[in-house]
Amino acid sequence: MVEAQEFPDLSQRFSVYGVPKTIINDVGEVEGAVPELRFMDQILQVIK
Repeated sequence: MVEAQEFPDLSQRFSVYGVPKTIINDVGEVEGAVPELRFMDQILQVIK
């Protein structure tokens, strides 16, 4: 977890405009509060 205001370089690199925002291995991302199954689907898509 990274505090966007304390690490503006990372915030800009990953285009953080809202929270929560989860970056998955620099390949995928999930923005906002999403249902658990959707979150897991995104993770599985990245690791395949």
